[in-house]
Amino acid sequence: MDEKTPKVLVIGAGISGIRCALDLAESGHYVFLVEKSPAVGGILNQLDYQFPDNHCGMCRMLPMINRDSGSQFCMRRGFFHENISVFTSTRVVSIDGNPGHLTVRLSRLPEGVDPERCTLCGECEAVCPVTAPDRFNAGIGERKAVYYAVPTRISSFPVIDWEICTRCNACVEACVSDAIDLDGEAKDILLEDIGGVILATGIPMVDPEQFDVYGYGVLPNVVTATEFERILSSIGPFKGKPVRPSDEKRIQRIAWIQCVGSRNVMIGADYCSNTCCMIAVKEAVLAKEKIGRGVDTTIFYMDMRTFGRDFQRYRDRAENELGVRFVRCRVHSIEPDDQPGDLKLAYVDGYGKQIDELFDLVVLSTGHQPGQPLSDFAGGQNFQEGLEVVSSAQGLTDISAAVLGADAASERTARRIREIGQTPAISNATQHTGDSVNIFKKRHRIQVVLCHEEAKTEQLVDWEKIETGLNILPGVLNVAHAGVECSQNGWEAVQRALQESHANRLILVANKPYNLWPRIEELYRNTGLLSSLVEVVYLNLPSSAHYDLSQTTEGALKAVEMAVNRLRTRMPPSGLSVPVVKAALVVGGGPSGMSAAAALAAHGISVFLVEKSDKLGGNLAHIVDEETRSVVEKLIREIESDSNIHIYFGANVVESIGSAGRFYTCIRLPSEEAVFIDHGVFIVATGGRPSNIDAYGFGGHESIMTQFELEKRLSDPDFSGESLKTVVMIQCAGSREEPRNYCSRICCLKAIKNAIKIKERHPKADVFIFYRDMMTYGESERFYTRARKKGVLFIPFDTKNKPQVSIGSGGPVVEGVDPILGTGVQLKPELLALSSGLIPNPVEGLALTLRVETT
Repeated sequence: MDEKTPKVLVIGAGISGIRCALDLAESGHYVFLVEKSPAVGGILNQLDYQFPDNHCGMCRMLPMINRDSGSQFCMRRGFFHENISVFTSTRVVSIDGNPGHLTVRLSRLPEGVDPERCTLCGECEAVCPVTAPDRFNAGIGERKAVYYAVPTRISSFPVIDWEICTRCNACVEACVSDAIDLDGEAKDILLEDIGGVILATGIPMVDPEQFDVYGYGVLPNVVTATEFERILSSIGPFKGKPVRPSDEKRIQRIAWIQCVGSRNVMIGADYCSNTCCMIAVKEAVLAKEKIGRGVDTTIFYMDMRTFGRDFQRYRDRAENELGVRFVRCRVHSIEPDDQPGDLKLAYVDGYGKQIDELFDLVVLSTGHQPGQPLSDFAGGQNFQEGLEVVSSAQGLTDISAAVLGADAASERTARRIREIGQTPAISNATQHTGDSVNIFKKRHRIQVVLCHEEAKTEQLVDWEKIETGLNILPGVLNVAHAGVECSQNGWEAVQRALQESHANRLILVANKPYNLWPRIEELYRNTGLLSSLVEVVYLNLPSSAHYDLSQTTEGALKAVEMAVNRLRTRMPPSGLSVPVVKAALVVGGGPSGMSAAAALAAHGISVFLVEKSDKLGGNLAHIVDEETRSVVEKLIREIESDSNIHIYFGANVVESIGSAGRFYTCIRLPSEEAVFIDHGVFIVATGGRPSNIDAYGFGGHESIMTQFELEKRLSDPDFSGESLKTVVMIQCAGSREEPRNYCSRICCLKAIKNAIKIKERHPKADVFIFYRDMMTYGESERFYTRARKKGVLFIPFDTKNKPQVSIGSGGPVVEGVDPILGTGVQLKPELLALSSGLIPNPVEGLALTLRVETT
């Protein structure tokens, strides 16, 4: 690390922290990534699948372009980035000084197990006599005092739980590589001249045992959502078998109870935890896929908050295609049934009927722990200047929101560091010299190194048969055995084989390849071997006794053969390197486009801002809230005064060619003049507009309007509203159904704020809101609570039983059903407001020009 390289401390190595570290490391900063637990990855390590596509969330952590050259094909490889130092089992003691010259004091627990010596044989864990609840499996089952913090053992070595370690020396005596030291002490680490600090510590989940409501901690088959994830996991306490904890009976009936520890003013948790609804839906879908379509899955909820991209479609698929049952109610209680292990839920359905229902397992959807303060240096009176707090450190977020919050925090940190005069040196691309390009033209000399631990893998695969099969392949120069793959001796054997064979291509075959990445990066630096001419084959050998030797050997041989063929046919990178044009074209002058332009300009990047209208601000004309208007207006002034930002009003993009790094774009001005712009990146921020409404009598009477129109009317000083006796609002008017089957995110909160304004000015007026699900997620739940306290009446409906609107002689008539009273309601409001939702502004021509898909 160069002394002039800006340094950043990131506290917390969960998904947000790792993303921050990767963002900053890739942009030329040096990052110290500090994690108090023994392993990086946070809660993501415990989740096998994430909504809305049921895939692993690791890839969302990565750069979108040139991932391999960025040293990532999986999030975990970022742990070995040359610009990132990771400190696990480490806590921050203090932060002092000013941005650019911050001094940070850390305290790091002793490693206990030397990763340079450890061979991952597992003998220490096998002989350890001390056990404790398995925290990785959310307390289900036990683990040893010496254990793998992440059982997959990917990028993980055994660690010591110093709180329960008895120092009996059983592990020391069992370790043949002398890798364990139980006499180490905590170390103080001093980091100086730190440019900025990012707090990405996450937030703990609520412990439902403290509420003593649903029998958690007493009834063994009442579990949390995290525990359910571990129950179904193939590396969980039951090895993926869908059984319940009490008696390991196969699960056939599962219930999810929402809002445990959140949306509850009695415990000081008057907020929504954002993620619980979608976690429950995902787990119900997962149960259907893992256990079978015949499993009964029921979600008991107040509001299903499917406010994210594609979330509503995910929920619809769960209900309509997979048969997940959704019941809107508050479960009264859970009691043990006469049949041991079974659970009886008591609740009142939507028609007021008392129902008792039996389940094998009940999953509590727990939110985040209420009232969690930030660290002293982050949230107290001594708030540290130069510190950024990511959104996920203040409340639960899904993966996408965590990544976006991390991106924002890392950009703000990089901007602040630049403002104090520290600028990272970044090369545009890896330069390939003539000699390195000639390597691709030389005769293939492929060195294959088989890295394995004889005692553990000899019976799982026939290594001699693999060696024989590889030696006859064209291009394979030599096959060497490195023995124990992760030991220093094993790695020295790899380098010896490479040097002695004078190979120009390398294939490493390993059962645990992630542990090799730090040394592979060292190999690139020491030998000049091109990363594109190195292949690592992950065999993923079975860990149980249920395998067929011939099948595992054949599979391993085929995997290595494919790697050989890839290296034999690999060509030099097309075009070698292309410098990135240090300019950006931003299409759209609303708040999003302006924010992007301001951020880029702050880093010295030229920005061309294209706006089709004659002024900036987007929907500013429709914004009534003074605070929001002030923020947007301030942003406009900043944009207009920035010499790095060039604004084109009344302009449209008509053609663009090129690819990431270098685009050549033509825009047309109102004068029909064509302007050609050379730029490296494209940002499309064309915004949205209220959707058209063809329901509920819209357009048939002057008193029927959108929420946007009502908001304007309420802000008009000439509107008194003295005659208002009844106001009705209908949510999801044309959204959350095909073809606009998504939540627009702002409609519910806008409706509630309008309702509160009406009740504050005219307390005697009746305000009714017909809704499907109130999407007041996060802190906006407090507005929902406030509206209920003021007497706003909420009437739920579903798509099969929507309210009906007719136009009478005196205006609109709204008819619906109150499910609580079980009776029909007829209302004759003076005002009927429809929440129409948003649709994207027309971008068909632009999308075609840029050759991108729209959703």
